[in-house]
Amino acid sequence: MLYIIFFLTARKKIKIFYSTTLLILFSIFLFYFNKLIGYGFFCFFIGGFTFLIFEKINNYKTKKINFIIFFLLISIIIIFFIKLYKVTDIQFKILILTIFFPSLIIALVFIQKVYKKLGEKISLIGDISYSVYLIHLTIQISLFLILKFNNIKLNFNSNLIFISYITIITVISFLSYKYFEKPSQSFLRKKIKN
Repeated sequence: MLYIIFFLTARKKIKIFYSTTLLILFSIFLFYFNKLIGYGFFCFFIGGFTFLIFEKINNYKTKKINFIIFFLLISIIIIFFIKLYKVTDIQFKILILTIFFPSLIIALVFIQKVYKKLGEKISLIGDISYSVYLIHLTIQISLFLILKFNNIKLNFNSNLIFISYITIITVISFLSYKYFEKPSQSFLRKKIKN
């Protein structure tokens, strides 16, 4: 549904910056009718908005290191603000999703632009991200069914469970990328060239 809306919006004559802003505002309205769809809309278009901000400021003649410092500073301020003040659950999500993550992502992109060798060293994280995106829900459902069938209860708020889950997803995603996704890409590219 999000991809269809994104495709239709991108085809319209409205400037993408304004249409993305309108869709973010619409997602807040939508949240009151359906939380999950509202979250989906909000996160998807905040991601798009983050890219638009990066594109806009990337053309400025300011040194890239200034952007790195600025956006990392914003991320740190948000963390300290959350730690110092008692924020509600909804305030926490708003601060993290609308300010912390976008600022951190923009800072990391500029870090990669300035320190290109560092970007090459950690490029595997980006390479396996699509596999993570595709696999994580399958693992969640499989885990849920196994636990339910065997009547096992786990504390999903446990740090150990969370780290174990992330580790499993990362390992499976790496294997999927190396032995399925990468060979498939090479095969398709060869077919297209021929």
